[in-house]
Amino acid sequence: MNEIGADSVQSNMEKPSVHIYQLPGFWPVVVFALTLLTHGYYIAEMADHPFFNYPLVDSKTYHQQAEDIRQHGWLGREAFWQAPLYPYFLAFCYHFITVKFFDIRVIQAVLAAISAVLLYRIGRRKVGAGVAVGAAMACAFYGPLVFFNVEMLAPVLIVLFYMLMALALDRAFGGGTDCQSVPPGRDARATRAKLVWWPVAGVLNGLAALAHGLGLLIAPLVCIYGLFGRPMRSVPWGLRSLAVVLFLVGTAIPIVPVTARNYIVSKQWVLISYNGPINLFIGNHPKYDEMVGLRPGLEWGSLTRSLDELGIGRTIGDSTRYFMRGFWANLRQHPAAVARVWLKKVFLFFNADEIKRNYPIYPMRDNSRLLWALLWKWPGPGGWIGFGFPFGLVLPLAVAGWWDLRRRGIRLIAVEAIMAGHLLANLVFFICSRYRVPLAPFFLLYAAAGVRWLLVERMWQARALRQHWRPLAAMLAIFLFSNARLKPMDNREDLAEYEFNLGYVSHQTGEYPEALESYLAALEDNPNFTEAHFFLGILYQDHLSEPRRALEQFDWVLARDPGNMTVMYNKAISLDSLGARSAALQILRTLVENDPDNKDYRAYLEQLSGKATPPQSKSQTEKQPKRLDPRTSP
Repeated sequence: MNEIGADSVQSNMEKPSVHIYQLPGFWPVVVFALTLLTHGYYIAEMADHPFFNYPLVDSKTYHQQAEDIRQHGWLGREAFWQAPLYPYFLAFCYHFITVKFFDIRVIQAVLAAISAVLLYRIGRRKVGAGVAVGAAMACAFYGPLVFFNVEMLAPVLIVLFYMLMALALDRAFGGGTDCQSVPPGRDARATRAKLVWWPVAGVLNGLAALAHGLGLLIAPLVCIYGLFGRPMRSVPWGLRSLAVVLFLVGTAIPIVPVTARNYIVSKQWVLISYNGPINLFIGNHPKYDEMVGLRPGLEWGSLTRSLDELGIGRTIGDSTRYFMRGFWANLRQHPAAVARVWLKKVFLFFNADEIKRNYPIYPMRDNSRLLWALLWKWPGPGGWIGFGFPFGLVLPLAVAGWWDLRRRGIRLIAVEAIMAGHLLANLVFFICSRYRVPLAPFFLLYAAAGVRWLLVERMWQARALRQHWRPLAAMLAIFLFSNARLKPMDNREDLAEYEFNLGYVSHQTGEYPEALESYLAALEDNPNFTEAHFFLGILYQDHLSEPRRALEQFDWVLARDPGNMTVMYNKAISLDSLGARSAALQILRTLVENDPDNKDYRAYLEQLSGKATPPQSKSQTEKQPKRLDPRTSP
């Protein structure tokens, strides 16, 4: 018996000790907690910022759509202008969980943490534990991801569905686990067992497309991989075709109900949303910079007003045909200019600058220590070659990682298909940070593989430098390319837009002195800021009792956009306040003649003509002619 006991003790002593970081689930928990911590810290830092408590532009549109869904039912009343999944996500949260913006952002931080864990799983399955941990933890500190994950915008959902789709597609393609490369072939029985993952991946692709239509362009590339990709070449053609059909059916499952719903409410066929044609027209226009620079509101309204000026109906079908004809006309009549635009978009996509869309991201750094450290750029001497962090560092590392994985025979086919489809969609439309950021986790995965290559090969040694000078030279070239022509962080255009947005929030919340200060600061930085002039005019007229100054602002806008009926209407109100009733009547008659169905124009005309009871007091603002706010979302 003593001998048995001694053998047992010796056996226990020979068992290797297991460190805590080797326990199953340790790294997913660490990644989840770290990501939630950084995002939560950023939310706490920004909790008192006006933009966090008053959604702007697309965030405002999503919020209004969610409120409309709550009030008028889940079916809605109009065809979707934008991809609908995020407004429905907000409506679900508002109805079942919370209506507080702070809480919504915390929920999104949780989703971001889940996405980071899924990235760890993708990396662990395909590349190795060390790379997976590095990439997933980098997600917690990638400045643009932190910013957009907690904005009331769709990227947090797009990233989540991309991570899930990458896992499902990897299983569909039959990828190995634990850093195994994709096997060169498989028998038909194994392929049949994996067929179930094709419709799952398709459903996730459809959901990603409902979060943003860019996801639709991933489907053709997945089908090409499924039919002709190396992992599928040993599979019988019939099974390959079946897999692709299942994927397409899965993609259609979430989309078909949305298409049917759009037809029910509008009697017009709209696949997901109808903003695609106008964005396609803008993104492929010879005057790309001018068109993409159109701000939501007055400038955007001047573009859509061209439909009325040409006598084209304002139905969805009419506007779709008009902008699609414009798109094809640009390709036929200006092929060289459009080709230059595409080259420019390639440069912008891979440039380290975080291009604004909803509002400039860099001025937000001044309100967050975390974002200040995780997002910055230096334009360099003369603005030629500088350094934009983090993308200007991540991209060359990611290219090195991609090269090293290919050298090892490791292909992340699912990740490549998603990245290629999303990149193509960006190039078809237009480039901005918000549309690039869903690919950030995948860039980080490749970048972590690049860091491993640098460390494993001991690149600080002369021998390694001589042996690997070609990929290192490629990294340097990509670094220079990505960090070229960066704008300074304090460029006056971005500062003007930031100040204007501050003024707009103050204006809407009744803080009129602060609004005046911000509007004037915006115009000091950018004297040609149309929106700032317009809203400054409204502020002077409605709240500061200075109609003459208001008239100056409206005249400034109309001198540059003479046909803007919204500004003309507000000018009529200012003229009426100054006692110039005949001039106001003349403007109103013109407005009613051009838009006879507008109840606001007609009611005000009848009021000034003496056909309606005038308001009792100027202080009763609810009795005043309705101000028209043109600030809508493209």
